[in-house]
Amino acid sequence: KREFPEMAIGAATLLEEGKLRDFVNSTGHIVPTIGEAVDAGADFIVSLLPFREPTYARYAGQVGIIAGVKTPGEAAQALDWGANLVKFVNPHLEGGPDFFRAMDPATYRSFPFFVTGGMRSEVLPAYVAVGVLAFGAGFDLILGPDYRSCQAVFESDLVNERLNAYLRTLDRARRQYQEPVPFASKDATAIGRATGRCLNV
Repeated sequence: KREFPEMAIGAATLLEEGKLRDFVNSTGHIVPTIGEAVDAGADFIVSLLPFREPTYARYAGQVGIIAGVKTPGEAAQALDWGANLVKFVNPHLEGGPDFFRAMDPATYRSFPFFVTGGMRSEVLPAYVAVGVLAFGAGFDLILGPDYRSCQAVFESDLVNERLNAYLRTLDRARRQYQEPVPFASKDATAIGRATGRCLNV
């Protein structure tokens, strides 16, 4: 954050305090508490698992909250508590874009979808077309066959080239399917207004 102040930096794969987190830390995987992540300056927090209500009571409005959810019911609860995006993981296991297309009318097209897991550039347009707002993708997907070699020897030009190609694909899909949404403004209120999605801003 000191070196790149213009970037939003998040803390991901977080676990709520409790026996599971204590166990994971005992195995050598040190997972900070949500409070430690926020105190360290995280702009947003992310989890595969749903956050508990006290987390929203303490941090909603202070940092972005991207809540891991599996069902529409979990998504609705997270939004009621103050989540900004609802994160569905590996949506291809639930039917891919059709899963979101089918859910949208029954939820008044209000869920601010974030998807991750298998989000290669070639699948992005189909998800943008059904109203997904944001995506998560690992460098293994963005770099493809060059992922392993870049772990051994980091090639900044290659990473920059692949990241920009990924973003260009996303931008083209947004212009085609979500043209009125002012993503470039980075203004969550304007984006929420244009999409009709409950971003809790």
